[in-house]
Amino acid sequence: MVICCPFLFHFNLFLSPNPIARSAPRHTQPFTRRKYACTKWLISYTEGVFKRMGPEAVEEIKNMESYRGSQFFKEPGDQLKKTQNCFSWAGAVNLVHEDEEALMRDYRRLV
Repeated sequence: MVICCPFLFHFNLFLSPNPIARSAPRHTQPFTRRKYACTKWLISYTEGVFKRMGPEAVEEIKNMESYRGSQFFKEPGDQLKKTQNCFSWAGAVNLVHEDEEALMRDYRRLV
């Protein structure tokens, strides 16, 4: 299993010019980014039986400075198929940090 992410989500709020957004209250204070965030999707490039997630790897991920949570969708013994779409990911790791470089360091480690 390889850990990879096709998306890097930076949480910004942009109000579009559609009717619903126009009716929303406008903030008069300038936008200030508080944190950066991304999700690393666990992608399977092969098929077979999932044996285990290495305990050392899980421990390293959980000890990352940016780690905020993870979900593993496969248990040992489950059939693992090639990831085809967002419904066949093997899991996800969520990262959040105030410092973009710290977040990117953890992000790159998961690739």
